Amino acid sequence: RRYHITKEHLKFLIDYLYILFLINVSFCVLFVFSNFLLFRSYSLLSDAQLDERIKELIGQNEEIGAESVRAHLRGEGVGVQRERVRQSLIRVDPQGAARRAMQQQLRRQYRVAGPNSLWHIDGTHKLIRIVIHGAVDGYSRPVVFLKASDDNNRSATVMESFEAAITSYGVPSRVRCDRGGENNCICVFMEQFRGGERGSAFRGRSTHNQRIERLWRDVWHEVSNVYHDLFTFLETEQIIDINNEVHLWALHFVFLSRVNRDLAAFASQWNHHGLRTEQRQSPLQLFVSGSLVMQKPPPLKPPP
Repeated sequence: RRYHITKEHLKFLIDYLYILFLINVSFCVLFVFSNFLLFRSYSLLSDAQLDERIKELIGQNEEIGAESVRAHLRGEGVGVQRERVRQSLIRVDPQGAARRAMQQQLRRQYRVAGPNSLWHIDGTHKLIRIVIHGAVDGYSRPVVFLKASDDNNRSATVMESFEAAITSYGVPSRVRCDRGGENNCICVFMEQFRGGERGSAFRGRSTHNQRIERLWRDVWHEVSNVYHDLFTFLETEQIIDINNEVHLWALHFVFLSRVNRDLAAFASQWNHHGLRTEQRQSPLQLFVSGSLVMQKPPPLKPPP
């Protein structure tokens, strides 16, 4: 099967190099027709320089682990081997490395047919009057949207994030969410777009929503805990009064944009980090490769 690949497509696929082989594009063809240099090199950072940069990262949040650090560095254009990052974390923060190793959990098997088969949607209320709404693709696990707001769980706010997500990723076949009113607009849209008699919107308890519960665990360790501790300190020291609407407005005015900035950075880092159970492929790699595989025509059946 032949594909017409534009320069823009090529730039995108180079970031997911192995995917090129799914569509039978050879290195020779890419070199001759595009003049792109198709290799990745690791950074020449010394151990001391790497330790210093990692010290800065965990100084902002001591809960992040090796894969999160690698994703942060990759976002800065710095490629570092996984083992070098692990050894650096042990040198810089041996107690934290030991604590994270003890916190690893075994999870039950989870299977979804393919990308956009099922999105998991939920909200969390860990911060003072700030609600974080997020969604992940059940098959490949990229964060398709993640945004904090202070408007008391309005359905239109969540729908706005959902609309932005389907513009980038496409409309899912089904969604799973809890029975909260903030999800009503999404459920109505799904039932109208996909049909109301096929289970286009599953509604149930979020504690049974494995994918999204894992997302909140990571959001807490990577982002929320920093702001939670800061807000608790401000309240304990009586710098803010959470019963004072003016204080809350000022708190949100100062910090809401910062929370969303860090959530966006987390989502990008998460979508590019290697998954241990998927041969270190990233969620975006799984999403793109799974989408390409699903587009392939089924094999022809031999004649009777």
